[in-house]
Amino acid sequence: MIEIIKCDIFKSNADVICHQVNTFGIMGAGIAAQIKKLYPEVYEVYKEKCLDYQKHGLNPIGNVLFCNTKYFYPLIANFFSQDDMTTNYNAMKNCLKIVHAYCKINKQTVAIPYGIGCGIARGDWDTVYGIIDEIFGKDDVKCLICQLEQ
Repeated sequence: MIEIIKCDIFKSNADVICHQVNTFGIMGAGIAAQIKKLYPEVYEVYKEKCLDYQKHGLNPIGNVLFCNTKYFYPLIANFFSQDDMTTNYNAMKNCLKIVHAYCKINKQTVAIPYGIGCGIARGDWDTVYGIIDEIFGKDDVKCLICQLEQ
């Protein structure tokens, strides 16, 4: 079940907050930069994991790095779906499936930023929304797409 709401994603009261990350260990803009500022412990785990992947020659594209915040709420789902500097739709789909399964098993609500992967990573929102709808649209897992009020 998808609901598009106008709110700050960090005030959505969702159990899980999703955002797209690169594989370089850099959270420099958008939601990622906000997460780095609000939850520096999440950034540190993410950065270390990226270094570990690089050290071992692994590519995390299509995987999700779940990180607890210091308050254990919300859980941050880092989507490794930014390939180089562009959104990888197959990776995005896989990340969404992983989060969907997690939320279904744990009966939790997920929040996704409106336009995920469509800013710096130049994704197409109609394509990304289509993927979100395919996974969450006909299901009982509550998916909030959070759009900032302008």
